[in-house]
Amino acid sequence: MIVRSHLALLLLCSAFGLFSSFGLHPTTCLAAEVNPGEIRRADPRSGEPVPVDPAEVKPGKIYSHFSPRHNRYVWAYAVEGGGFSYALGPGSTELPENFDLATSSRETQQLVEEAAGTWFEKSRTEASKIYVRLGTDDRWEVVRTRTIRSHYDLDSGLRWEWHGRRRVSVLNSRGYHWGFNGKSYVPAMSPVVLGTHISGSCACAY
Repeated sequence: MIVRSHLALLLLCSAFGLFSSFGLHPTTCLAAEVNPGEIRRADPRSGEPVPVDPAEVKPGKIYSHFSPRHNRYVWAYAVEGGGFSYALGPGSTELPENFDLATSSRETQQLVEEAAGTWFEKSRTEASKIYVRLGTDDRWEVVRTRTIRSHYDLDSGLRWEWHGRRRVSVLNSRGYHWGFNGKSYVPAMSPVVLGTHISGSCACAY
């Protein structure tokens, strides 16, 4: 069953292509080459995540790792002492600096500037930060307008937004849990996970 699912993912990725405006390869495309113990970091130059020595993983930075729970590679923050925080879902926005990229700061800046287009200069004028957003195809793309930092936690269904340095849980008409219908977030019932208490905590920097 797992082999079939990986083959299906490979065929799907072949249909969609491999590149994004930010140059990050969708992690799901690599599920057919799964190595559960391998951790990968984004390399905007090649457009593919590349393996990184576990000893070099930096707590608080974003990596791609295989999640048995989701049966695919997901993006998440590395946790002090090993492991990862919750898996980032579609629509999550982040700062490029929060990734442990294989490119230098200067190279990353150039890539972001190219992808941002006219928004790059406008953001500097407005003193706004430039973010990348995770798409439904697991590709991170530069957001070409003003936005805020936000997370959609695939594990708990919780959504978080940063207002200044405050991380706030996003409320809906049913409570705090959300689903994703492929296009937008929708209110969802609270998930029941036996033997697990999900608080929505992450190792992300504030």
